Amino acid sequence: PDYNCRFNDGKTHIVYAGTFDPRKGGAVAAVDAAEFLDENYHIHVIGFGSDIEIKYLKEEIVRVSNKTKCVVSYDGLKHGDEYIRFIQSCDIGLSTQNPDAAFNATSFPSKILSYLSNGLRVVSIRIPAIEGSDVGDKLFYYDEQTPKQIADAILSVDMAQAYDSRSDIVDLSNKFQNELMLMMKDY
Repeated sequence: PDYNCRFNDGKTHIVYAGTFDPRKGGAVAAVDAAEFLDENYHIHVIGFGSDIEIKYLKEEIVRVSNKTKCVVSYDGLKHGDEYIRFIQSCDIGLSTQNPDAAFNATSFPSKILSYLSNGLRVVSIRIPAIEGSDVGDKLFYYDEQTPKQIADAILSVDMAQAYDSRSDIVDLSNKFQNELMLMMKDY
């Protein structure tokens, strides 16, 4: 569903949704990128982790917030419609993850499809499993897992440019269904 909900404060709202597991490195990397953004941006972190991971994330948000005018917030764990409404309120989804983790050579982060199907632009680490995917040309990339590179990729997103990731996802779904039907027919 399209809830057609947006924050109305003139800022570009960025969301990291997912695990706070430090081995994946995404949540803290998203927070740290705020240091290189200005008051026109708000980074939201939603997701899950252990009590220790959540405590560390909150401490990192305080540390970074003292160095930047970019707003950074931990907005808790969201489920179902609450999750959908929240991410649809944002403009950019972050797929920040440790590019050196072994699973990244072959895995595709489902959060990218979640962001795209909810109308967000996506900033992602450049890894073959993502860049070579059917949605790879729809994303904005950075090459190294550093706060500056993540921020630069966020800044490269032109929010004024026409963008409709929902129709791209519908087209992909239709393509998959047609290919599946052809495969079943041949079987």
